Amino acid sequence: MLLISTAGCDIPSEDKYTRLHEFKKIECQAKQMKFNLVVLRANFYVENLLLYKAQMKEGKLPLPIDNGKMAPVFLKDVAEAVGIILQDHAKCKEYLGKTVTLTGAELLTGQQMAERLSSCLGKKIEFQKISPEEAKTILAGVKGLDDSEAKLLLEFYDLVKAGKAEFCDAYEFEKLVGHPPTPFEDFTKYHKIEV
Repeated sequence: MLLISTAGCDIPSEDKYTRLHEFKKIECQAKQMKFNLVVLRANFYVENLLLYKAQMKEGKLPLPIDNGKMAPVFLKDVAEAVGIILQDHAKCKEYLGKTVTLTGAELLTGQQMAERLSSCLGKKIEFQKISPEEAKTILAGVKGLDDSEAKLLLEFYDLVKAGKAEFCDAYEFEKLVGHPPTPFEDFTKYHKIEV
């Protein structure tokens, strides 16, 4: 069994981060059922930045993370890791019983992400430090975003702001997949038309 979980679910306390903690509960239940199990914990997906494409079109990247850092991972990288575990018998056997956190190539602040987006898009994107309440309002206005997804994002942002999401393991990703994680700069290669 391959379980796709979320990075940071083992850090917070249940009372403050209920949505994140649900993933830890699922992991524990799967382990108790004695499955041949591999757990992949995906970090913040780079593609989540597309939730702010309306703001990016106005030259802003509003996130409630202050000066916190995270290592966003591309969805395609996670999909590639999943494919390898499911198709490569030797790799699957090697990772049975293990939990692997999949991250991007490097830790970045909101300011650094905005600077790289500016460079790649060829237009100025400014990082805006916003409150969790402002972030909640922005996410509430995103069409098709489920409330539980928005809550998970807000909890993860809180971890980033508190300095509890500063995990980055490009080596582990490369060991599993065979190449380094996709650089953050490639965001615009795949999504420039959207922002």
